[in-house]
Amino acid sequence: MQDVESGEQRDLEADGVFVYIGHEPNTGYLEGTVALRESGYIDVRDEVYTDVPGIFAAGDVADEIYRQLSTSVGAGTRAAMTAERWLAEHGWQTIGHDLGAPAGAEESGELDTDFMPGPVFINTGS
Repeated sequence: MQDVESGEQRDLEADGVFVYIGHEPNTGYLEGTVALRESGYIDVRDEVYTDVPGIFAAGDVADEIYRQLSTSVGAGTRAAMTAERWLAEHGWQTIGHDLGAPAGAEESGELDTDFMPGPVFINTGS
């Protein structure tokens, strides 16, 4: 490894390494849309709720403590499920995953199921 200040290089024996590369959240484009902390991270409560109803945040833009993939995946799942519930509570209905695939496409093998973007919602409210 190399000391970034002195340039000195040395070997370090270890059974495993967790590399921390630092992090500056890429949230500048959200300034004025949702509340940001002084550190630049999105200000959330209960892990995923921003100060704007219907906008949820998770992972590296909201977690300035752990900043790890494993915690981001869990928070992202929670944010997605919370967003789906919020949409349903505000008149949106899930219509499925197929984005208008032709009838019978899945049965005939014409539907590419390797990439499904997630639930599709329509607004059923007035």
